[in-house]
Amino acid sequence: MISSLVKSGTSKIAGVVTSRAHLASADGVYALNKIKLGETALDALESPNLKKLAEYISEYKSRHLGKTISLLRVLTTRYADDAVAKALVTAMGRTNTAELATKLQKQQMNGWLDSQKSFDYVMGKLKIADDWNLTMSSRSLDALDEYIKLFNVRYPLAKTDITTELANCFGGEAKFARLVAIALQVPQSRRVYVKAEKFQNALFKQWKDRNLDPMGVLVQVVNVKETKVVYASSALKNVLERYKRVAPSNVFL
Repeated sequence: MISSLVKSGTSKIAGVVTSRAHLASADGVYALNKIKLGETALDALESPNLKKLAEYISEYKSRHLGKTISLLRVLTTRYADDAVAKALVTAMGRTNTAELATKLQKQQMNGWLDSQKSFDYVMGKLKIADDWNLTMSSRSLDALDEYIKLFNVRYPLAKTDITTELANCFGGEAKFARLVAIALQVPQSRRVYVKAEKFQNALFKQWKDRNLDPMGVLVQVVNVKETKVVYASSALKNVLERYKRVAPSNVFL
């Protein structure tokens, strides 16, 4: 027991000395990656060594003026951009890592904007397009919402919203409306229900802005012929019943 503690203490001291020696090297990222943070990006974000790593980076930058290095760059170099993106989403939901994760996520998103990454790229990194049910229960939607806010500030003439981007991602407006309706009919949780209701209300607003009555939604959005309304799915009928309450016309099915 005692020998293991001594060994552990010696290892930590050696690690500090080695890390400080690495600061004098030309390749800061390579050197700092030698610090043991864990097997995964989430392990790193929760590691007690992360604070020490941040201190080393600050010292390195002061000794190597002009060098582009940051904690985020070290993490993405070691664990990959998508792994860090997903880990940050999880870490933001935990009290001990929320503050740092929020800061790093904003840096990562601004980096995506600087590189003019597409929404498909961003949603891929956030694992949003993989599975609808997992997406609805994931904090990744909150991350996408934050990215869209940053995007709209950066590109005010190309403003978008999360409903539009999710519809594009999941097969178009009609399919997205069905998925949202199903989530409302059989919600996995209160959180999922609230999100689905938000998306459905956003869709309704878009349809109202286009002056679509329920039949217009069927024909123009869902591509169902008027003579085939009776064969519409229960999820679609549920959407239309809800939309009747706010539709801009007295023409109901």
